This record gives sequence, C-alpha cells and structure tokens, in this order.
Amino acid sequence: MDKITINYIFSAGFRCYSPDTLKEFGLRPFSGPFDYLFIDIESVFTLINKKMSFFLDDIIIYNKCKQQNYPIHSINELNEKNICYMAHDYNTVDLRINTNFLDDTLSGNIYDWNKICIFHHHDISNAGQSEMIKKRAERFNKIIEQHDETTSLFHITKIVTINDIQEYMDNMIRLKLLYSINAYIIIIVCCDNLEGTHYFKDNILFIIKKVDPYHVQLLEKQTDNNNANYTSEINIMKKFFDFNLTSLNEIE
Repeated sequence: MDKITINYIFSAGFRCYSPDTLKEFGLRPFSGPFDYLFIDIESVFTLINKKMSFFLDDIIIYNKCKQQNYPIHSINELNEKNICYMAHDYNTVDLRINTNFLDDTLSGNIYDWNKICIFHHHDISNAGQSEMIKKRAERFNKIIEQHDETTSLFHITKIVTINDIQEYMDNMIRLKLLYSINAYIIIIVCCDNLEGTHYFKDNILFIIKKVDPYHVQLLEKQTDNNNANYTSEINIMKKFFDFNLTSLNEIE
C-alpha cells in the first residue's frame, strides 16, 4: 500500500513518554495541548469532540497535605489514602485535576485511574501558562478541523494485560466512531502478556509492545519505564506513514 502522508502529529497521552518519544525521533515540530498531561485516550477523544471547550474548566488543585474540603466526594476520599504514581510519592504534590474526567471512586495510585486529565507539568493557575495551553488548544482545534485527513494522534498506553486483542481493537474503533474522530490514530500498546506485533485497522495503527509487568517495573524501580526504547515502533509507524510535518512557522 502507498504510505499515508501525515502533516501534523500530536501526542495524546497517557503520559510524558508520548511527547518525549515524538521529540526524540524528530516528530514533534511544535507543542500540542495534551503534551505532558496524565490523560487517557477516551478523555482526549471527548475533548476533541467538544472542540476543547472545557479543557481548562472545572479544575481542582488537590494537595493531600492541605486537607481542603472539595465539592467532589471521590477527591475528599483521597485524604485517607497514600497518594502516589507507581513508585513516585505524590502526597505533597499539587495535582491540577480537570474534574470532568473522574470516576466515582479513586485509587490512591493515580496510575490506576481509568478516566484522568491532570496537568502535571503546567501550573495552569498561572495566567501565563494557562494562556499558553489555551493557545495550543485553539491551534489544535484549527488543525484538526481543517486537516484531519493528514493529522495523527499518538498514544502510548499504560502497562496493560490483554486477553483478547481483537476485542481491544474493536473497542478502540468503536470509541473513534462514537466521538467522530477522523484523524489517524497510532497506539503503542504496552502489553505484558502479548508478543510484539502490529495491526492497521480502520485508520488506527495498533503496535503491540511487549513490556515488563507492572510489579516487575516497580521492583526494579523503573517507575513506568515501559521498555522506553521505541525505535522498533517508530520504524513500524514509518512503514505506513510518510511524516512530512508542517512547522510552527508555516502555520503562523
């Protein structure tokens, strides 16, 4: 098959490995709105579907040490739990949480949260940083509306165990349709029980990456290393896509 031209690619969670990997391989000419967030892919889809309209709304700054009273029960319950992200201690960290993306019950380990949108590296209570993120979201909206046929979203999962890869792919295809996502999607599935392979279905490239199980990564104090060399996965991406990326200067 002919390679598909991609002019824009954006990281889409789950965490920092996505933008870092794009940057390492020369595939991040400018920043996107989801860079350096903790965010799950369905929350990304929701925000795209709603044109990023509440991306910076309903933010709670939670810090266990400050013991504030919040209007959301599951947030207050965190006060009784040890707050961490895998092996990282988050008991004294300000967590800037978009409360539109929360389950009713929250584990003390943020890594376990199914729905999540946390601004981990950006202090969006700061007017300058908030305005910067807002501009990234507006630029993203414009690109995804005008150039979705040459745009890709790039997601690296948490460590997952998958019993039925077909069911997993079918669910992702269902979500893509549900939220009317027309851009191409690349998902590196960090899986602890399947050998590496890849599938291209319904404009989604699934790349299965065999990684160490969660408990092994904790014991080795890798703190979510996910076997962080992605050279093989990038090479698979380049078999399907021609990344002819537009620079920020060309947009502005």
